[in-house]
Amino acid sequence: MSNKSKSSVAGTNYDQNRLDDEIRTASPEWISPVDYARLVVFTHVPKTGGTTLKQILTIHYGQHFADHHPRIQNLIEEIDQGEFDPAQLLALSSHQPYGVHRKLAGLSNMRILPITVVREPLARLISMYNFVTTFRPHRLHQATKNMDINEFFRFAIEEGVSEIGDSQSRLVGGRQRTFSYAKEILETEYFAYTTLEGMSAMVEEVGQLLGWPVKPEEEKDRRANQSPKRQTWEDVDSDIADKLIEMNSEDLALYEFLLNEGPVVRSEMLSESGRAKPAQ
Repeated sequence: MSNKSKSSVAGTNYDQNRLDDEIRTASPEWISPVDYARLVVFTHVPKTGGTTLKQILTIHYGQHFADHHPRIQNLIEEIDQGEFDPAQLLALSSHQPYGVHRKLAGLSNMRILPITVVREPLARLISMYNFVTTFRPHRLHQATKNMDINEFFRFAIEEGVSEIGDSQSRLVGGRQRTFSYAKEILETEYFAYTTLEGMSAMVEEVGQLLGWPVKPEEEKDRRANQSPKRQTWEDVDSDIADKLIEMNSEDLALYEFLLNEGPVVRSEMLSESGRAKPAQ
């Protein structure tokens, strides 16, 4: 593998991620009383296509969708101080590990419907490099903005940046960075899960089960948060590549498992006999 030269980027398209205020503050007419007894909890693993899914949730739930990451503490404080009514919360997205809903007051009677998407780990690492070095608000941007891809990963390895090692298993499972634990949590507590390749099919099935109105004009080919950089795995030196593969063995196992499973949507969790667990 070769060490390619540093690349420069004139601009980014991240400003396109924010939807219009009219969409974000809407009170969708399709929402019925049964929806107020459900909470869709999106475990948003960074750089897995999650911003696209987050925008779909925004389109469907409007003001009833809370996008609080990475600081879920903000929402906790708003609820505690009476600034936000948890009864109006129908969908939540967070970059924090699964289980974050347990920190929120007022959800004990809601049926929790967790969903998530994972991505091929090595492709995700490349996307992370492309994103961090072009997205100014990221905490690592200033330190890495002028680094080529190999400098970036050497820096991340030396600094112990947690996002580059089995972080998908950690976020999906909520406690351990292991495939086995993440698999157990997915199979017992999640409503829907898939890989990036299966996201469209999962969203379609989830939407049908939850009664989302079809909005092809907003959702067709929707792709958000894409970096203007286009480095690839072939640009990574072999010694660094080997280290990154080693550091992501659990995530690689998780991805392969979900890729073989195909999109999973557990419709039984919507019934009274389903296994959806209330917030604890």
